[in-house]
Amino acid sequence: MPRTVASTRTVAGARTVTPDVGLASVIAVGAYASVPNSAALQITGDIDVRALIKNTAPNSSQNIICKRAGGNAAEFAFRMAGGAGTSLEMYWFETGPVAVIATSTAPLTAAQYTGKWVRATRSNTGAGGNWQVTFYTSPDGNTWTQLGSQVVGSAPAAPFSTTNQVLIGAFSTSASTQTFAGTIFRTQVFNGINGTVQLDANFAIQNPGTTSFTETSSNAATITIAGADSISGRKFAINRQFVFNPLTDITWLHSGWAGDPQWSRPGDGNKVANWRDVGGANPSQATASNQPTYRSTVSALNNREAIQFVAASNQVLDTAITPIVATSTPVTIVIIGINTDGANSNAERVFGEGNVGNSGIGKSSSNFWINFGATSATTADTNPHILSSYFTGASGSFLKLDGTTILSGSASSGPTINRTTIGAGSDGTPTYAFYINGYVAFWGIYNGDMTTDANYTNFKRWVSAYYGFAVN
Repeated sequence: MPRTVASTRTVAGARTVTPDVGLASVIAVGAYASVPNSAALQITGDIDVRALIKNTAPNSSQNIICKRAGGNAAEFAFRMAGGAGTSLEMYWFETGPVAVIATSTAPLTAAQYTGKWVRATRSNTGAGGNWQVTFYTSPDGNTWTQLGSQVVGSAPAAPFSTTNQVLIGAFSTSASTQTFAGTIFRTQVFNGINGTVQLDANFAIQNPGTTSFTETSSNAATITIAGADSISGRKFAINRQFVFNPLTDITWLHSGWAGDPQWSRPGDGNKVANWRDVGGANPSQATASNQPTYRSTVSALNNREAIQFVAASNQVLDTAITPIVATSTPVTIVIIGINTDGANSNAERVFGEGNVGNSGIGKSSSNFWINFGATSATTADTNPHILSSYFTGASGSFLKLDGTTILSGSASSGPTINRTTIGAGSDGTPTYAFYINGYVAFWGIYNGDMTTDANYTNFKRWVSAYYGFAVN
């Protein structure tokens, strides 16, 4: 028979991503997604389960994700509880079989289950050898808040190791059992608390009409969406919207985003003294007259956030970084923004590297330019763009405009990237030159050729969806 216990304690949390929207199911129809059994998912030790959800009818037990196909055997199951339906539960089966159920001691608020992250961690070897389950919520997937008290139980036998498949959005393949009501955007399973990800099913970045796809963990399992009506939207309908955080779903050496939820952004029209960098460098400007301006909406960037730079005021953000020698450590530098001067005669650099000659990325008079070769044949304009430049010590360096190569060559002599300078070219002194007029919405330095990254396609999709212009 089931046993349910509760106790106390406080624990801090971890990371994930920011919602937009994604995958929908309807409780009355009873759809679900399935993942085949594998050794990687037979987790009987510590486990960490996370999901981004939007529930529309919290009035019954609704499965989020479980490794159970009915019956009395499961390594793990994570669901919204019955009754009012606003508590979280994690349960599993021990030898017997005995169902062990841990229920959150506090309910979810409507704000916490409508487009937010929920999480449960289980430790089999807590204080005194007891098991411990801790529940969390997160508005942005980066900062986790514990939900209620930690739930603690007596020393357990290990959960069953089963050959059951993993089900997302339902309790069993009988379709109508504990089906989730609403939208499941993404689900993740980690072996160990903050451990190795063994399942990362990101429904929201798939194309409309998708009925199966490969999830992005090293397990690379096939996710199958069940139901004859899966494309129509009456069961699991994949929408053209995204669950993607450009700062965390790509592993950057350094990167900043004007929409960063973890940055204490200034209000619209206020000066920017520093820009948070995921790599910790944080380009800054102490002189108020040289500080750019934060804009909460820029119409040409799909009404998204950006930082505005004015050349006449010598506006620039800058910091030294640990030198990166491209001949030994090839890198990709990415910039998203607008040059409002277009094809005038001014040389301008949107990104400076702290190298000789106030080098960087931008334009040389009327054409796009990079410092490893010649000026491109592509004329600059005042449209929003993504510029990405790959520096290597051998042939294969390139400059891409909106995903299309406009310049290629061999940067056999460098560069050495000593600084992160936004809004101008820079040398190592530092001195600045070639200031820009325009907006910068995002910048990043990536270790290697970013076009080979497993999430590069998703990054391009995010750019197109978020900023409203096509990327090839």
